[in-house]
Amino acid sequence: MLNELDNLDHTITEMLELSKIQNEMSDCPKKSFTLSEIFDSVIHKYTALCSDREIIFICDLPKNNLKLYTNREFSRRILDILLDNAVKFCGKEKEIHVTAREDAQQISIHVKNSGCMIPPEKQPYIFTRFYQADKSHHEKGCGLGLSIASELSGCLTEHLWLERSDCSGTEFAFTIHKSERFLHIPEKM
Repeated sequence: MLNELDNLDHTITEMLELSKIQNEMSDCPKKSFTLSEIFDSVIHKYTALCSDREIIFICDLPKNNLKLYTNREFSRRILDILLDNAVKFCGKEKEIHVTAREDAQQISIHVKNSGCMIPPEKQPYIFTRFYQADKSHHEKGCGLGLSIASELSGCLTEHLWLERSDCSGTEFAFTIHKSERFLHIPEKM
């Protein structure tokens, strides 16, 4: 009974968060932050959590002072949701990797776990509210996390996607644009 109440409380909290995001979509102030200013607290949280659960947690984010232009809280929440799912579904191998890829305009953050594959026929629906690709894990969530992450990404005018899901695990990614003040603009010839 306590488990059910806990799940209900979690569902209500996530529904309220989703509603708040949708109502405040136009109020998403962005500023310039370094990558570490945005994500260090989330990385520290999951480093400790994974250690407690004997999950191998590998974080390979750039250590430079790369400036990004985003809403810090929204970007943190996206990474938190992806890492929370990675912990829930990391499988028997118990391994999570956080990496980044960079181009001239943006950086993409990738979260990969060693869990089982999301079946191809279910992949188009994973960002849908209350959708759970693996019904056997219903006690682990209510199917709102990825929907919230998708809404946050949309508010930021960024992208969130399923990079791949196969026998080696599942990988999600999202973008953050580089700070407009620090973009390199090629000189005209």
